[in-house]
Amino acid sequence: MTCKGLAGYLSGKEYSGVALYANNDYCSTSYEFKGTNKKYRMVVKGASSNSSTASVSVYIGGKKVGKVSFTGTTLSEQSFEFKMTDVTGKQEIKFLLETDNGSNDTYVNSYELYYIGDVKPLPDAPTPASVGAVSTGKYRNLFKELGYSDAEIDKKVESAWQKFFYGTDEERIYYPVGEDMAYIYTADTDDVRSEGMSYGMMICVQMDKQEEFNRLWKWAKTYMQHKSGQYEGYFAWQMNKDGKIKDDTPAADGEEYFATSLLFASARWGNGKGIYNYNKEAQEILKTMLHQADDGVGVNMFDRTHKMPVFCPIGNAATFSDPSYHLPAFYEVWAIKAEQDNDFWREAAEASRQHFKDATNEKTGLGPDYSEYSGTAKHEGNHADFRFDAWRIAANIACDYAWWAQDSWATTHANRIQSFFYDQGVDSYGNQWSLDGKNLNSPDHSPGLVAMNATASLASSDKKSWSFLEDLWNISPTTGKYRYYDGCLYMMGLLHCSGKFRAYLGDTPVVDVVNGKISTTNAEYDLSADKQEDVTTKIILNGVRTLSEIRNGNTVLKKGKDYTISGDIVSICKEYLSKQAVGVTKLTFVFDAGKNAVMSITIKDSKSPDVPVVSGPFEKIKAKDYVDSKDVKIEDGKVTLNSTDSYIAFDLDFGSETAKSITAYVKEPNNSGQLFVRSGSLSSAPSTVWNLGNGSWKEANSGLNPTVTGSTKIYIQTNKPGVQIDWIQFGK
Repeated sequence: MTCKGLAGYLSGKEYSGVALYANNDYCSTSYEFKGTNKKYRMVVKGASSNSSTASVSVYIGGKKVGKVSFTGTTLSEQSFEFKMTDVTGKQEIKFLLETDNGSNDTYVNSYELYYIGDVKPLPDAPTPASVGAVSTGKYRNLFKELGYSDAEIDKKVESAWQKFFYGTDEERIYYPVGEDMAYIYTADTDDVRSEGMSYGMMICVQMDKQEEFNRLWKWAKTYMQHKSGQYEGYFAWQMNKDGKIKDDTPAADGEEYFATSLLFASARWGNGKGIYNYNKEAQEILKTMLHQADDGVGVNMFDRTHKMPVFCPIGNAATFSDPSYHLPAFYEVWAIKAEQDNDFWREAAEASRQHFKDATNEKTGLGPDYSEYSGTAKHEGNHADFRFDAWRIAANIACDYAWWAQDSWATTHANRIQSFFYDQGVDSYGNQWSLDGKNLNSPDHSPGLVAMNATASLASSDKKSWSFLEDLWNISPTTGKYRYYDGCLYMMGLLHCSGKFRAYLGDTPVVDVVNGKISTTNAEYDLSADKQEDVTTKIILNGVRTLSEIRNGNTVLKKGKDYTISGDIVSICKEYLSKQAVGVTKLTFVFDAGKNAVMSITIKDSKSPDVPVVSGPFEKIKAKDYVDSKDVKIEDGKVTLNSTDSYIAFDLDFGSETAKSITAYVKEPNNSGQLFVRSGSLSSAPSTVWNLGNGSWKEANSGLNPTVTGSTKIYIQTNKPGVQIDWIQFGK
């Protein structure tokens, strides 16, 4: 072999081969590949210089095809599979060190290359199911659709289970405690998390592993669940291995998975006594999540107004959400199985489906770690970007569609996010991104993200989706320090994609509900006195539905005053609409069962004086000259942003020039107000304008970071209700 960098040969009693000491050290050889569309398995023998995990990447013909890791100083073998689809002839095989952090050296002893067979042509583009699997009982096995046999698939899933639950200390995440308890271990932070414990329970119930399920549940119930105080009934999100609390704050994803896995356990295995009365325990968790604050102590885990999970039920953390905590597939289960609040859970599913649309980028499909209830990315640390939490969003959307098939937009999203990652290199893309698609210096091709993107294939209609499934099939699960999160998502991804991640409802009948509909979903209303007219729509009840109410947010409209019904025509009265602010008013039509329907009414005011045509994007632009808005008021020619969800938007074309600053003539009701300037979408990273005048009109300005060029839509928002804007102007 050829060596470069500090790499060199070692030879001794315990070991012989090549030692790689620092990043970019490598050893290489060459091999004559014959023919294209071939599949191979490589077995690499090596070791670490100490007890920690050392890794090496493998490149063939300049393309990364895999990575292997070794723990400890004893030689061991690690393998992976890869394809050579369009490259043949003599190619360099390079073993490159890319992950050195000074804690060890990587020793490469030898490798073996095996030809497995020809690569089968990919199937035609998939057709997503039109009816959910909960109704049909048919859970798609994507690996089988791709051409793998039942035996191969079962072996793949069982092998992963054995590694994560009973493998070596560098593979397993499941650790038994005594005779009847166990925990899921987070090696990189040396702790136990409610997320991991509940994931472990879900994996167990899907795999029909009741003993392991019961062990995990008893540990969580014994040590994690709060017995009193503001968190009574919730679970501490972070624990030490000895069962002592490390951080007592609850996090919604843990409770959501605990409750759902317990419901499935009840349906699959029946209820036992005490804490093993799974249904009773699940019902108590569901009640706690929505009624914690009923006695004036504590905070609910779901915001009742927005019908969304809060980030954490405490202080400011209860004022925003995390898109990856949104699990409409589970909420539909709760709507059927819960002993109370069934309508709320059904509405929560609808709210989350809308939130996915609001929070994900319309070009890349990427969503942020944290979000406002409006869907706008929450700038809390670096969590406005697509990072580790956000990996799960695509799988949450796809699982919901696979189980319930309530919103075909899931297919739009699956195609969108898979197209983005396909263009980055389907078997090599990194794991952290800005929402508009810039890599955040994170090249790791993480098995957890690979699994979530493969799960998106449950909703995809694009042939590219098969490549994501192949990537999941071929990638090796993470070992060593970072095996916990990658491992949990990898295991659940295998279950999703093999048709083994199912909703167990027992004898509860699942009836296909006929939905009520409205014929008009978008309308306009003009506040100008001579143009005011009722807005009408036809309601389509399909012979079985009835209209229960119409709501504007949480306010129920009054029948006979705010709206009237004549036959199958509903009229929203002009007297009611005249009281609405300029912007978009969304009215929710609530039926006695099934999905709600939403009518978006754009409220405009054509009586306002004409605004002179702006000669260019660098001239002053009147705030009221917006092309789109939400929840704003125009008074005396100035725009008031009524809430933190409010915005005004402008279509601007900067051409080849670059806007580097913005000035706004603004007035805030008191101090500490800010303007957020976003380009392209409401989920893009904002530039912030500070010091808005503390109650007086002021020209406030700021540099733009990022700068803006070309044709785009500019959105203006605020962090405080009541901020007024007269005009804005961009600078070069």
